[in-house]
Amino acid sequence: MRLLLASLALAAAGPVEAQIPVSAAPLRIGTSHVLQSAPLGEPRTINVVLPASYARERGRRYRVLYLLDGGVEQDLLHVAGVAHLNALWGRSAEAIVVGIETNDRRRELVGPTRDPELLKSIPRRARQPPSASSSAKR
Repeated sequence: MRLLLASLALAAAGPVEAQIPVSAAPLRIGTSHVLQSAPLGEPRTINVVLPASYARERGRRYRVLYLLDGGVEQDLLHVAGVAHLNALWGRSAEAIVVGIETNDRRRELVGPTRDPELLKSIPRRARQPPSASSSAKR
């Protein structure tokens, strides 16, 4: 019965008009830096999210949380959000979040191997060392 009443109420409500924003601006939570990685032979994107108090308390020391898979399209946004909420709730101290973006997780985090059994399970393209042509984002 409740489901029937809810359905009837929704059907009678009619269309809802979207509001047109008066102005819009980008939402900025941090900065991205691109550094050349000598060991990987390609650029690496490093994302930095500062705590809210950082601008007011420049002399203060902060803990740093280093995040692998820390790209904007990876885990950076939700981990930075959790760190911020934990600090607001007093569960942890404020921290600087440094996200290190990964491009090819297996190659970057596991490293090379010569084990013939393991090599059988790795696709051939993943065995190749990085080259100048592979430095473009995948």
